[in-house]
Amino acid sequence: MRNFFGTKETGKRFVRIVTTRNLDGSKLMRSAVSNLALVLLAVSPAFSADRVWWGNSSGAEKDWNTAANWVGGVPTAGDNVFIPVGSADIDTGLDQSGVSLGTVLIEPGYTGNIGTYTGSSPAYLQIDCTQLTSYGTGRLYLDLCHTGAVDVLIGAATAATNTGYYGTYITTDGTGTIGQLSVSSGYVALGVFADDPAQTCAELRLQGPSCYVTVGKGVTATNVDSRGTLFLLTNNTVSTLEITGGLTTVGGSGGVTSATVEAGALRHFGSGTVTSCTVSGGTLDTTGAHYDHTITALTIEAGAVTLDPETTSVGTLNVTPNSPHTISVSKQ
Repeated sequence: MRNFFGTKETGKRFVRIVTTRNLDGSKLMRSAVSNLALVLLAVSPAFSADRVWWGNSSGAEKDWNTAANWVGGVPTAGDNVFIPVGSADIDTGLDQSGVSLGTVLIEPGYTGNIGTYTGSSPAYLQIDCTQLTSYGTGRLYLDLCHTGAVDVLIGAATAATNTGYYGTYITTDGTGTIGQLSVSSGYVALGVFADDPAQTCAELRLQGPSCYVTVGKGVTATNVDSRGTLFLLTNNTVSTLEITGGLTTVGGSGGVTSATVEAGALRHFGSGTVTSCTVSGGTLDTTGAHYDHTITALTIEAGAVTLDPETTSVGTLNVTPNSPHTISVSKQ
């Protein structure tokens, strides 16, 4: 089979005509390919492949490093990984930090477990990828090892079977960051184990009332937007916290530079300082706090505010006149 090339002008764009002939000269097919595409084909040594996990190799069903467990073989640099419904757990060959993958998708309906947990800390699946999307409802332990920013979407995660347990546990190795972690549903924990390193999540979004997220002590969650149930146990400062529904609890020593409560509730139980807090709907509650803390500037435009005078110190209080609000002081 041979290819024969020619060009013709179509308006202002030159298109190369590719005519493929059999060795006897008969024409097999004819297609138009842009010059740019031909250049890319010429200079690109290889293309990323899609690798699909099944885990059906007898005797090594749960081993990432077993080629027979994959459609297309074990993923290599640049490959995209798909973990579909019905495929097996992954509990062996977990250190994949040396392979720079493209995207990883844990598909809807996947109920397997990834990683293991024994003792006080988990054995994570260590993956270097640019984007992770998960709808898995098994127990997942995922360590994101990418040196740059990784975007993470959790479309579903299993409900906690016991108090304090989550469906999806996420950490990084501390060298990269999570650009955005967006959770649509389920129980998710970020950096909650004692062995998890200090790490940064630039943007955390809880998309609705079925989200339950806990942020560990060593995590810097820079910008947070919550409509779900959020526990901020971090000892680091949150730059912006916007609450538009659900319940957010601040329980660590980390402060908040700017907090806005538009709907839902904010409970401040921790010791960190809230530099600026605006309540324009919903509630702010500091009763039952375990530590003394300060709200430097509190603005009340609407909603309800309940303060514990034994633990909460307010520097400046601004109240919008004639606005629909309530302020109460209560000791617990």
